[in-house]
Amino acid sequence: MRNRNHIKWCLIFLGLNIVLFCWMSSFVYGNPSKERSIKAVIYYIGWDIETRYPLTPMNVRENYWIKINIENKSEIDAFIKLLKIDHMTESNKQYFNDFRLVVDLIDSNDKHISYYATKERLFTENGEFTRIIDSKFRDRFSFIENAK
Repeated sequence: MRNRNHIKWCLIFLGLNIVLFCWMSSFVYGNPSKERSIKAVIYYIGWDIETRYPLTPMNVRENYWIKINIENKSEIDAFIKLLKIDHMTESNKQYFNDFRLVVDLIDSNDKHISYYATKERLFTENGEFTRIIDSKFRDRFSFIENAK
């Protein structure tokens, strides 16, 4: 029982840290779509979880450990900056599988733009563009590991 309460409070604490980070970050807009995102939904399942098969984005959306909804425009802008979308380069799709993080950005026309992350890379929805992610990026989503 004690461990469940500890995990619950760690998740709450770290969820608040993400909101605070987004709020305190600069608000430079980095969304590649012409419409500004009005909502961001983040699904996370754990970087180091062992699975029997590679996880698809739908698997992550359906079996997430943590789901965060961001609806404040300045927080969305800061979160998009964290993704460093402008640092993405063309991908050969070699590592376009076994995802652990899914980010859905939704604009005012209900158009969805998604990004998927493996433990090593962040990809556009179609896998055509990617960038390497580092431990600093992963640590922002590794709530329980960081709470120790």
